[in-house]
This record gives sequence, C-alpha cells and structure tokens, in this order.
Amino acid sequence: GVILLLNCLVNNYSDIKRKLKILYITLLVFFSVFILMLYSKAGIISLFIIYLSFGIYIAVKVKKIKYFLYSIVSALLLGLVLFIFIPNTNTRLNTIIDGLSAQELDPSSTESTQLRIFVWKAANELITSNPILGYGLGDADDVLIHKYEEKGYWGAFEKKLNAHNQFYQSIISVGYIGVIPFLLFFAIYFINGIMSRSLLKILFVVLSLFVFLFESYLQTQAGVFFIAIFSVLFFIMPNKTDHSL
Repeated sequence: GVILLLNCLVNNYSDIKRKLKILYITLLVFFSVFILMLYSKAGIISLFIIYLSFGIYIAVKVKKIKYFLYSIVSALLLGLVLFIFIPNTNTRLNTIIDGLSAQELDPSSTESTQLRIFVWKAANELITSNPILGYGLGDADDVLIHKYEEKGYWGAFEKKLNAHNQFYQSIISVGYIGVIPFLLFFAIYFINGIMSRSLLKILFVVLSLFVFLFESYLQTQAGVFFIAIFSVLFFIMPNKTDHSL
C-alpha cells in the first residue's frame, strides 16, 4: 500500500487534484503509522527502505539532492514517532541488542531475537546433514522440532517454531535443488525490473527477499497470496502507470 501510494503520488503529482493529494498523503501517513504499530522489526526496516529508495530515485531523476534529503527527514520522523508514541521501544531495542551481544544465550528464552538464533542453529545443522534433497515439504517443521528437543532449545521447542527464515525453510523442505527455481524466479524478476527500469519491480524483489530473511513467509496462505498477487500485478502493470526509472 505504501509503495503504490508513493508511486501514484510521484508519477502523477502534477495531475492529481488537491483534495486527492491530501487523501493520498493521509493514507500514506496512516499506513506508515500502522506498520510501526505492528512492531515488526522487518516491517519497520522495510518502511525505511521504501522511503529512502523513492527519495534516492527522485533525486537522481530530477537531479535535485533536496528530494533525497526529504526522504531522510521522512525516515527520521518515522523513527521519532516510533520512539515517542509507541511504548517500550527503547526496552525492545535494548533487548534485541542484548540478545545479539550476549556471550551465553538462554536455550529456554522466548525472546524473539534469541529464539531466532537457536532456530537458525538447528536449521543449519539439518541442512548440513541433508543439503541436496531436504526432508520433504510436509516434514520440515517436524524435523526442526525434533532437533530443538535433541539440542535442548526449549524455548523454540515449546513454541513449535518453523525456521523463521524462508531460505532455511525451503532448503530444509526441498534441498538446494528445489530452491534453485525459487531463487531463479526472483532473479529473473529483478533483472526484468532493471531492464524495464521499474522501481516497483525492483522494490518488490528486494523487500520480499529481505522479509524472507526473518520469516518463513511462504508457510502461510497470506504470504503465498501476497507474493502471487503482487508479482503478477507489478509484472503486467503498464509502463504509463509504472514508476519507471
């Protein structure tokens, strides 16, 4: 939603009526604040990437550095909103830093950062044991849970977590051979975005791959639906409405 609104504003700013501009900007603020309030680390970082990408694009296109500065100011304002109006932001940030810097992690911890570290350790061991063919689409979560129990990762075992990384999840399921078509799809899509000079396609690939680093995104119907719908939508979108570079 944020990407499409920004695309529409930037592409057609001079042709949009004043009331409609106000509506678009209001919706843009609403969606941005909504993403911040979801409190997803990947979502918040993605939001910063979107604003900075559009700022850089506009600055390059019109050769005016002020638009890049506007995007930085917008990103800083989002950060200010996050720290002032959303409770416990400092506490959560400190928890993440402590989790990453701790020399001895607690296997029974349910803190999200530490959980992911143990989940990824288990995933790495499974991939090392069977890297080519994987363990099967229906067995990936089962072998992960068994590995948590075997290694004593009780926090992850209690929550029955998946790999929390789509790349790990896919390799565990179908091995490196099965992941090749998965990566090839995004590679072709990204190359097409470069060749067609489409910022929408490029951002779609970059943000999708970024989110895949932290979530097993395609394990849910919502994730599959989102990727399927928007990959088709951005691909068939005509150039006159696309945000061409």
